[in-house]
Amino acid sequence: LRNRSLMNLDLSCNLIHELDEVPIALTRLSLGFNRLERIEFSSESLVELFLPGNLINQIPENLVFPNLRNLDVSHNKLVEFPDVKEFAPSLEVLSIGFNFLTKFPPNIPNTIVTINAGNNRLIELYNLQHLRNLQSLALENNDIESLPELPRSLTNLTLQNNRLSSAIPLMSTGLQQFTVRSNLFTEIPSIKKTSIHTFYCSSNLIEHINMDNLTRTLTRLSFGNNRLRTV
Repeated sequence: LRNRSLMNLDLSCNLIHELDEVPIALTRLSLGFNRLERIEFSSESLVELFLPGNLINQIPENLVFPNLRNLDVSHNKLVEFPDVKEFAPSLEVLSIGFNFLTKFPPNIPNTIVTINAGNNRLIELYNLQHLRNLQSLALENNDIESLPELPRSLTNLTLQNNRLSSAIPLMSTGLQQFTVRSNLFTEIPSIKKTSIHTFYCSSNLIEHINMDNLTRTLTRLSFGNNRLRTV
């Protein structure tokens, strides 16, 4: 691994349990589905780092990846996440699904475009309105009870199988797909100021469809398995 010209390295699906150094020019590293318990290296050159399917339970706060754009630590054993802006200030894609996180990662940089945090134990989110480049936010299969202000840049928002019973009116004018299946909504969240074309709201507790809360851009609408008596 001391090759100074190596830029792309795939070590996925092996039995590696530790790695404390990477080649100096490496831009893409795949270490998925090994036996790593910790990330023990930093890198100024890495742009993509893939670590899904390991046993990682901690990300040390002293790590630094100044040029990292894509980080995948899904399917691990993380219970908390460090200050993102401190160790990866240029991050654009963050995949942290299928862990044991109860708190949303703090201080995410404004460069972020995609966050996949589904299948954790998240209870609440902080205000994400400042993430002006965020386009896709996946939060399915958590324990979220309320939504904060969300950025207007969002185009895809997935919140199925949480504990949401109400939501502030969505103001993300570019939002195209909104999924809130399997929650506790008793009335339709207001989406009239969005451009949503696909809205999945099945398996809730809705008894009445308030048309004033819907947008005229809808082309696909799902209200199956609710408590509707009339339409």
